[in-house]
Amino acid sequence: MAAAAAFQRRSRALGSFYLHLFFHFCLVVYLGAMGTIAPSLTSPLLIACGVILVMLVHQDQLAQELCIRSWPLFAMVAIAIVSSSWSIDAILTIRQAVQLLFTVLLGIVIVAKLGVAGSLKLLIRSMTFICLLSSIWAVAIPSVGVHQATDAYQNDHAGLWRGVLSHKVSLGAFAGAATGLLIFYGHKAFMHPISYVLALSVTVACVLGTASATAILAAAIMASVLYAAYWLAHAPRGRRKGAFWILISIQIVGIFLMYSGLLNQVAILLGKSADLSDRTTYWPHVIAAMNDLSGILGYGYHAGFRFLSPHLYRVSGILLFEAHNGVLDVLVAFGYFGAIVIVGLHLWLFAKSFRLLLSTPPAIATVAVFPFGFIYLIFVLSYAESVILRSVTVWTIGLSMATAITVLIEIRLRYPKPPASYLRAGPQWTEQSTQPLYLACNESSNVPPNPDKCTDSSKLKVGTSQNTAASPQERSKLT
Repeated sequence: MAAAAAFQRRSRALGSFYLHLFFHFCLVVYLGAMGTIAPSLTSPLLIACGVILVMLVHQDQLAQELCIRSWPLFAMVAIAIVSSSWSIDAILTIRQAVQLLFTVLLGIVIVAKLGVAGSLKLLIRSMTFICLLSSIWAVAIPSVGVHQATDAYQNDHAGLWRGVLSHKVSLGAFAGAATGLLIFYGHKAFMHPISYVLALSVTVACVLGTASATAILAAAIMASVLYAAYWLAHAPRGRRKGAFWILISIQIVGIFLMYSGLLNQVAILLGKSADLSDRTTYWPHVIAAMNDLSGILGYGYHAGFRFLSPHLYRVSGILLFEAHNGVLDVLVAFGYFGAIVIVGLHLWLFAKSFRLLLSTPPAIATVAVFPFGFIYLIFVLSYAESVILRSVTVWTIGLSMATAITVLIEIRLRYPKPPASYLRAGPQWTEQSTQPLYLACNESSNVPPNPDKCTDSSKLKVGTSQNTAASPQERSKLT
């Protein structure tokens, strides 16, 4: 009996190891690193990982439930697929839309299989690993990892790091987000102080190597918003709404200052020109071209600039492959109507993440703040970078994970005794104890349903996902 139990423990441990290894490999592929490491293998690996992800969703009832409740993500994927019917390059649009689908599935499946804390730990470690690869590429293979004066395009970036992400802006924003996450979560993802310091050093090196104002901004925003949200989640629930309106007011003022040009001096202080490296000079040309040509439906997901670039070059002499603005990229792909829907769905997910902050118990605030912080960063960066609804990027994976984490926590908070298929919520980081706190407890336990009252985390149990999923009647209770 003891031998059989030991064998089962070893089998579970081995299975968990291989599952983590697979997800880590998928993240390296879907975060864009393979485009530089092995370009010829990128597409086959994306497809292979995607097929396995579909199989994992098929056999995991929790993953299926998270997919159902993360419907805004799949609504955006559906719009991308439908846009192939009017796309100027239907094959490209379909291929990119399928990759977008797999990118969304990756984030959801990771959360379903590893839980909230496990998924965040894996994401942070994978991002740090890619920053490490980028540092190695920049130092050991500068012809690939560093922009060169002989580059055919944007050789004005000569000497700046691009690592394994092909461009200094991509690496900078990526490393900035990783740095912000490490500042807030790093001591949890890297338990040993030395490993934490080394990880933070690698991401900071990439931020400095790119000399990107976007990188500095991303790191500062990610860390500060996570800490602000953490403070908000610890405030008495009656005062959280007041703090919410303060944050909203600050955001509205910031948007006004940003679009009015009053923040140009801030851009100069961060090392950017007042026109954001010519971005503000060509955005009007993109809008004018959409108004003159086809602003109703756009030109298809990821295909718009194949048509728009020659036109913009003829009328303005500017050669563009993307708008460097998330909303304008969506506008070119889906037209005005599609852009309103896509941005509206993002706003809905953002509001959902904030509602979680208003109701989450302080005991799980550390993990509950991630969705709000990450989606907030996407909105801020979308002003000057193409980060909205991009396939095979950290932004879409992070958005998918943020949505799944929000749904998973809401299931526990709204349904004190969930079916066994919901019980595997994963260990959560708490400030009261180094013991793991689980969002879901065994139905037979006497633990109070409110995690605020759970003072002894050792009493909290983890269920399995082997039971049947919730019935439609049970599912309706969760909404």
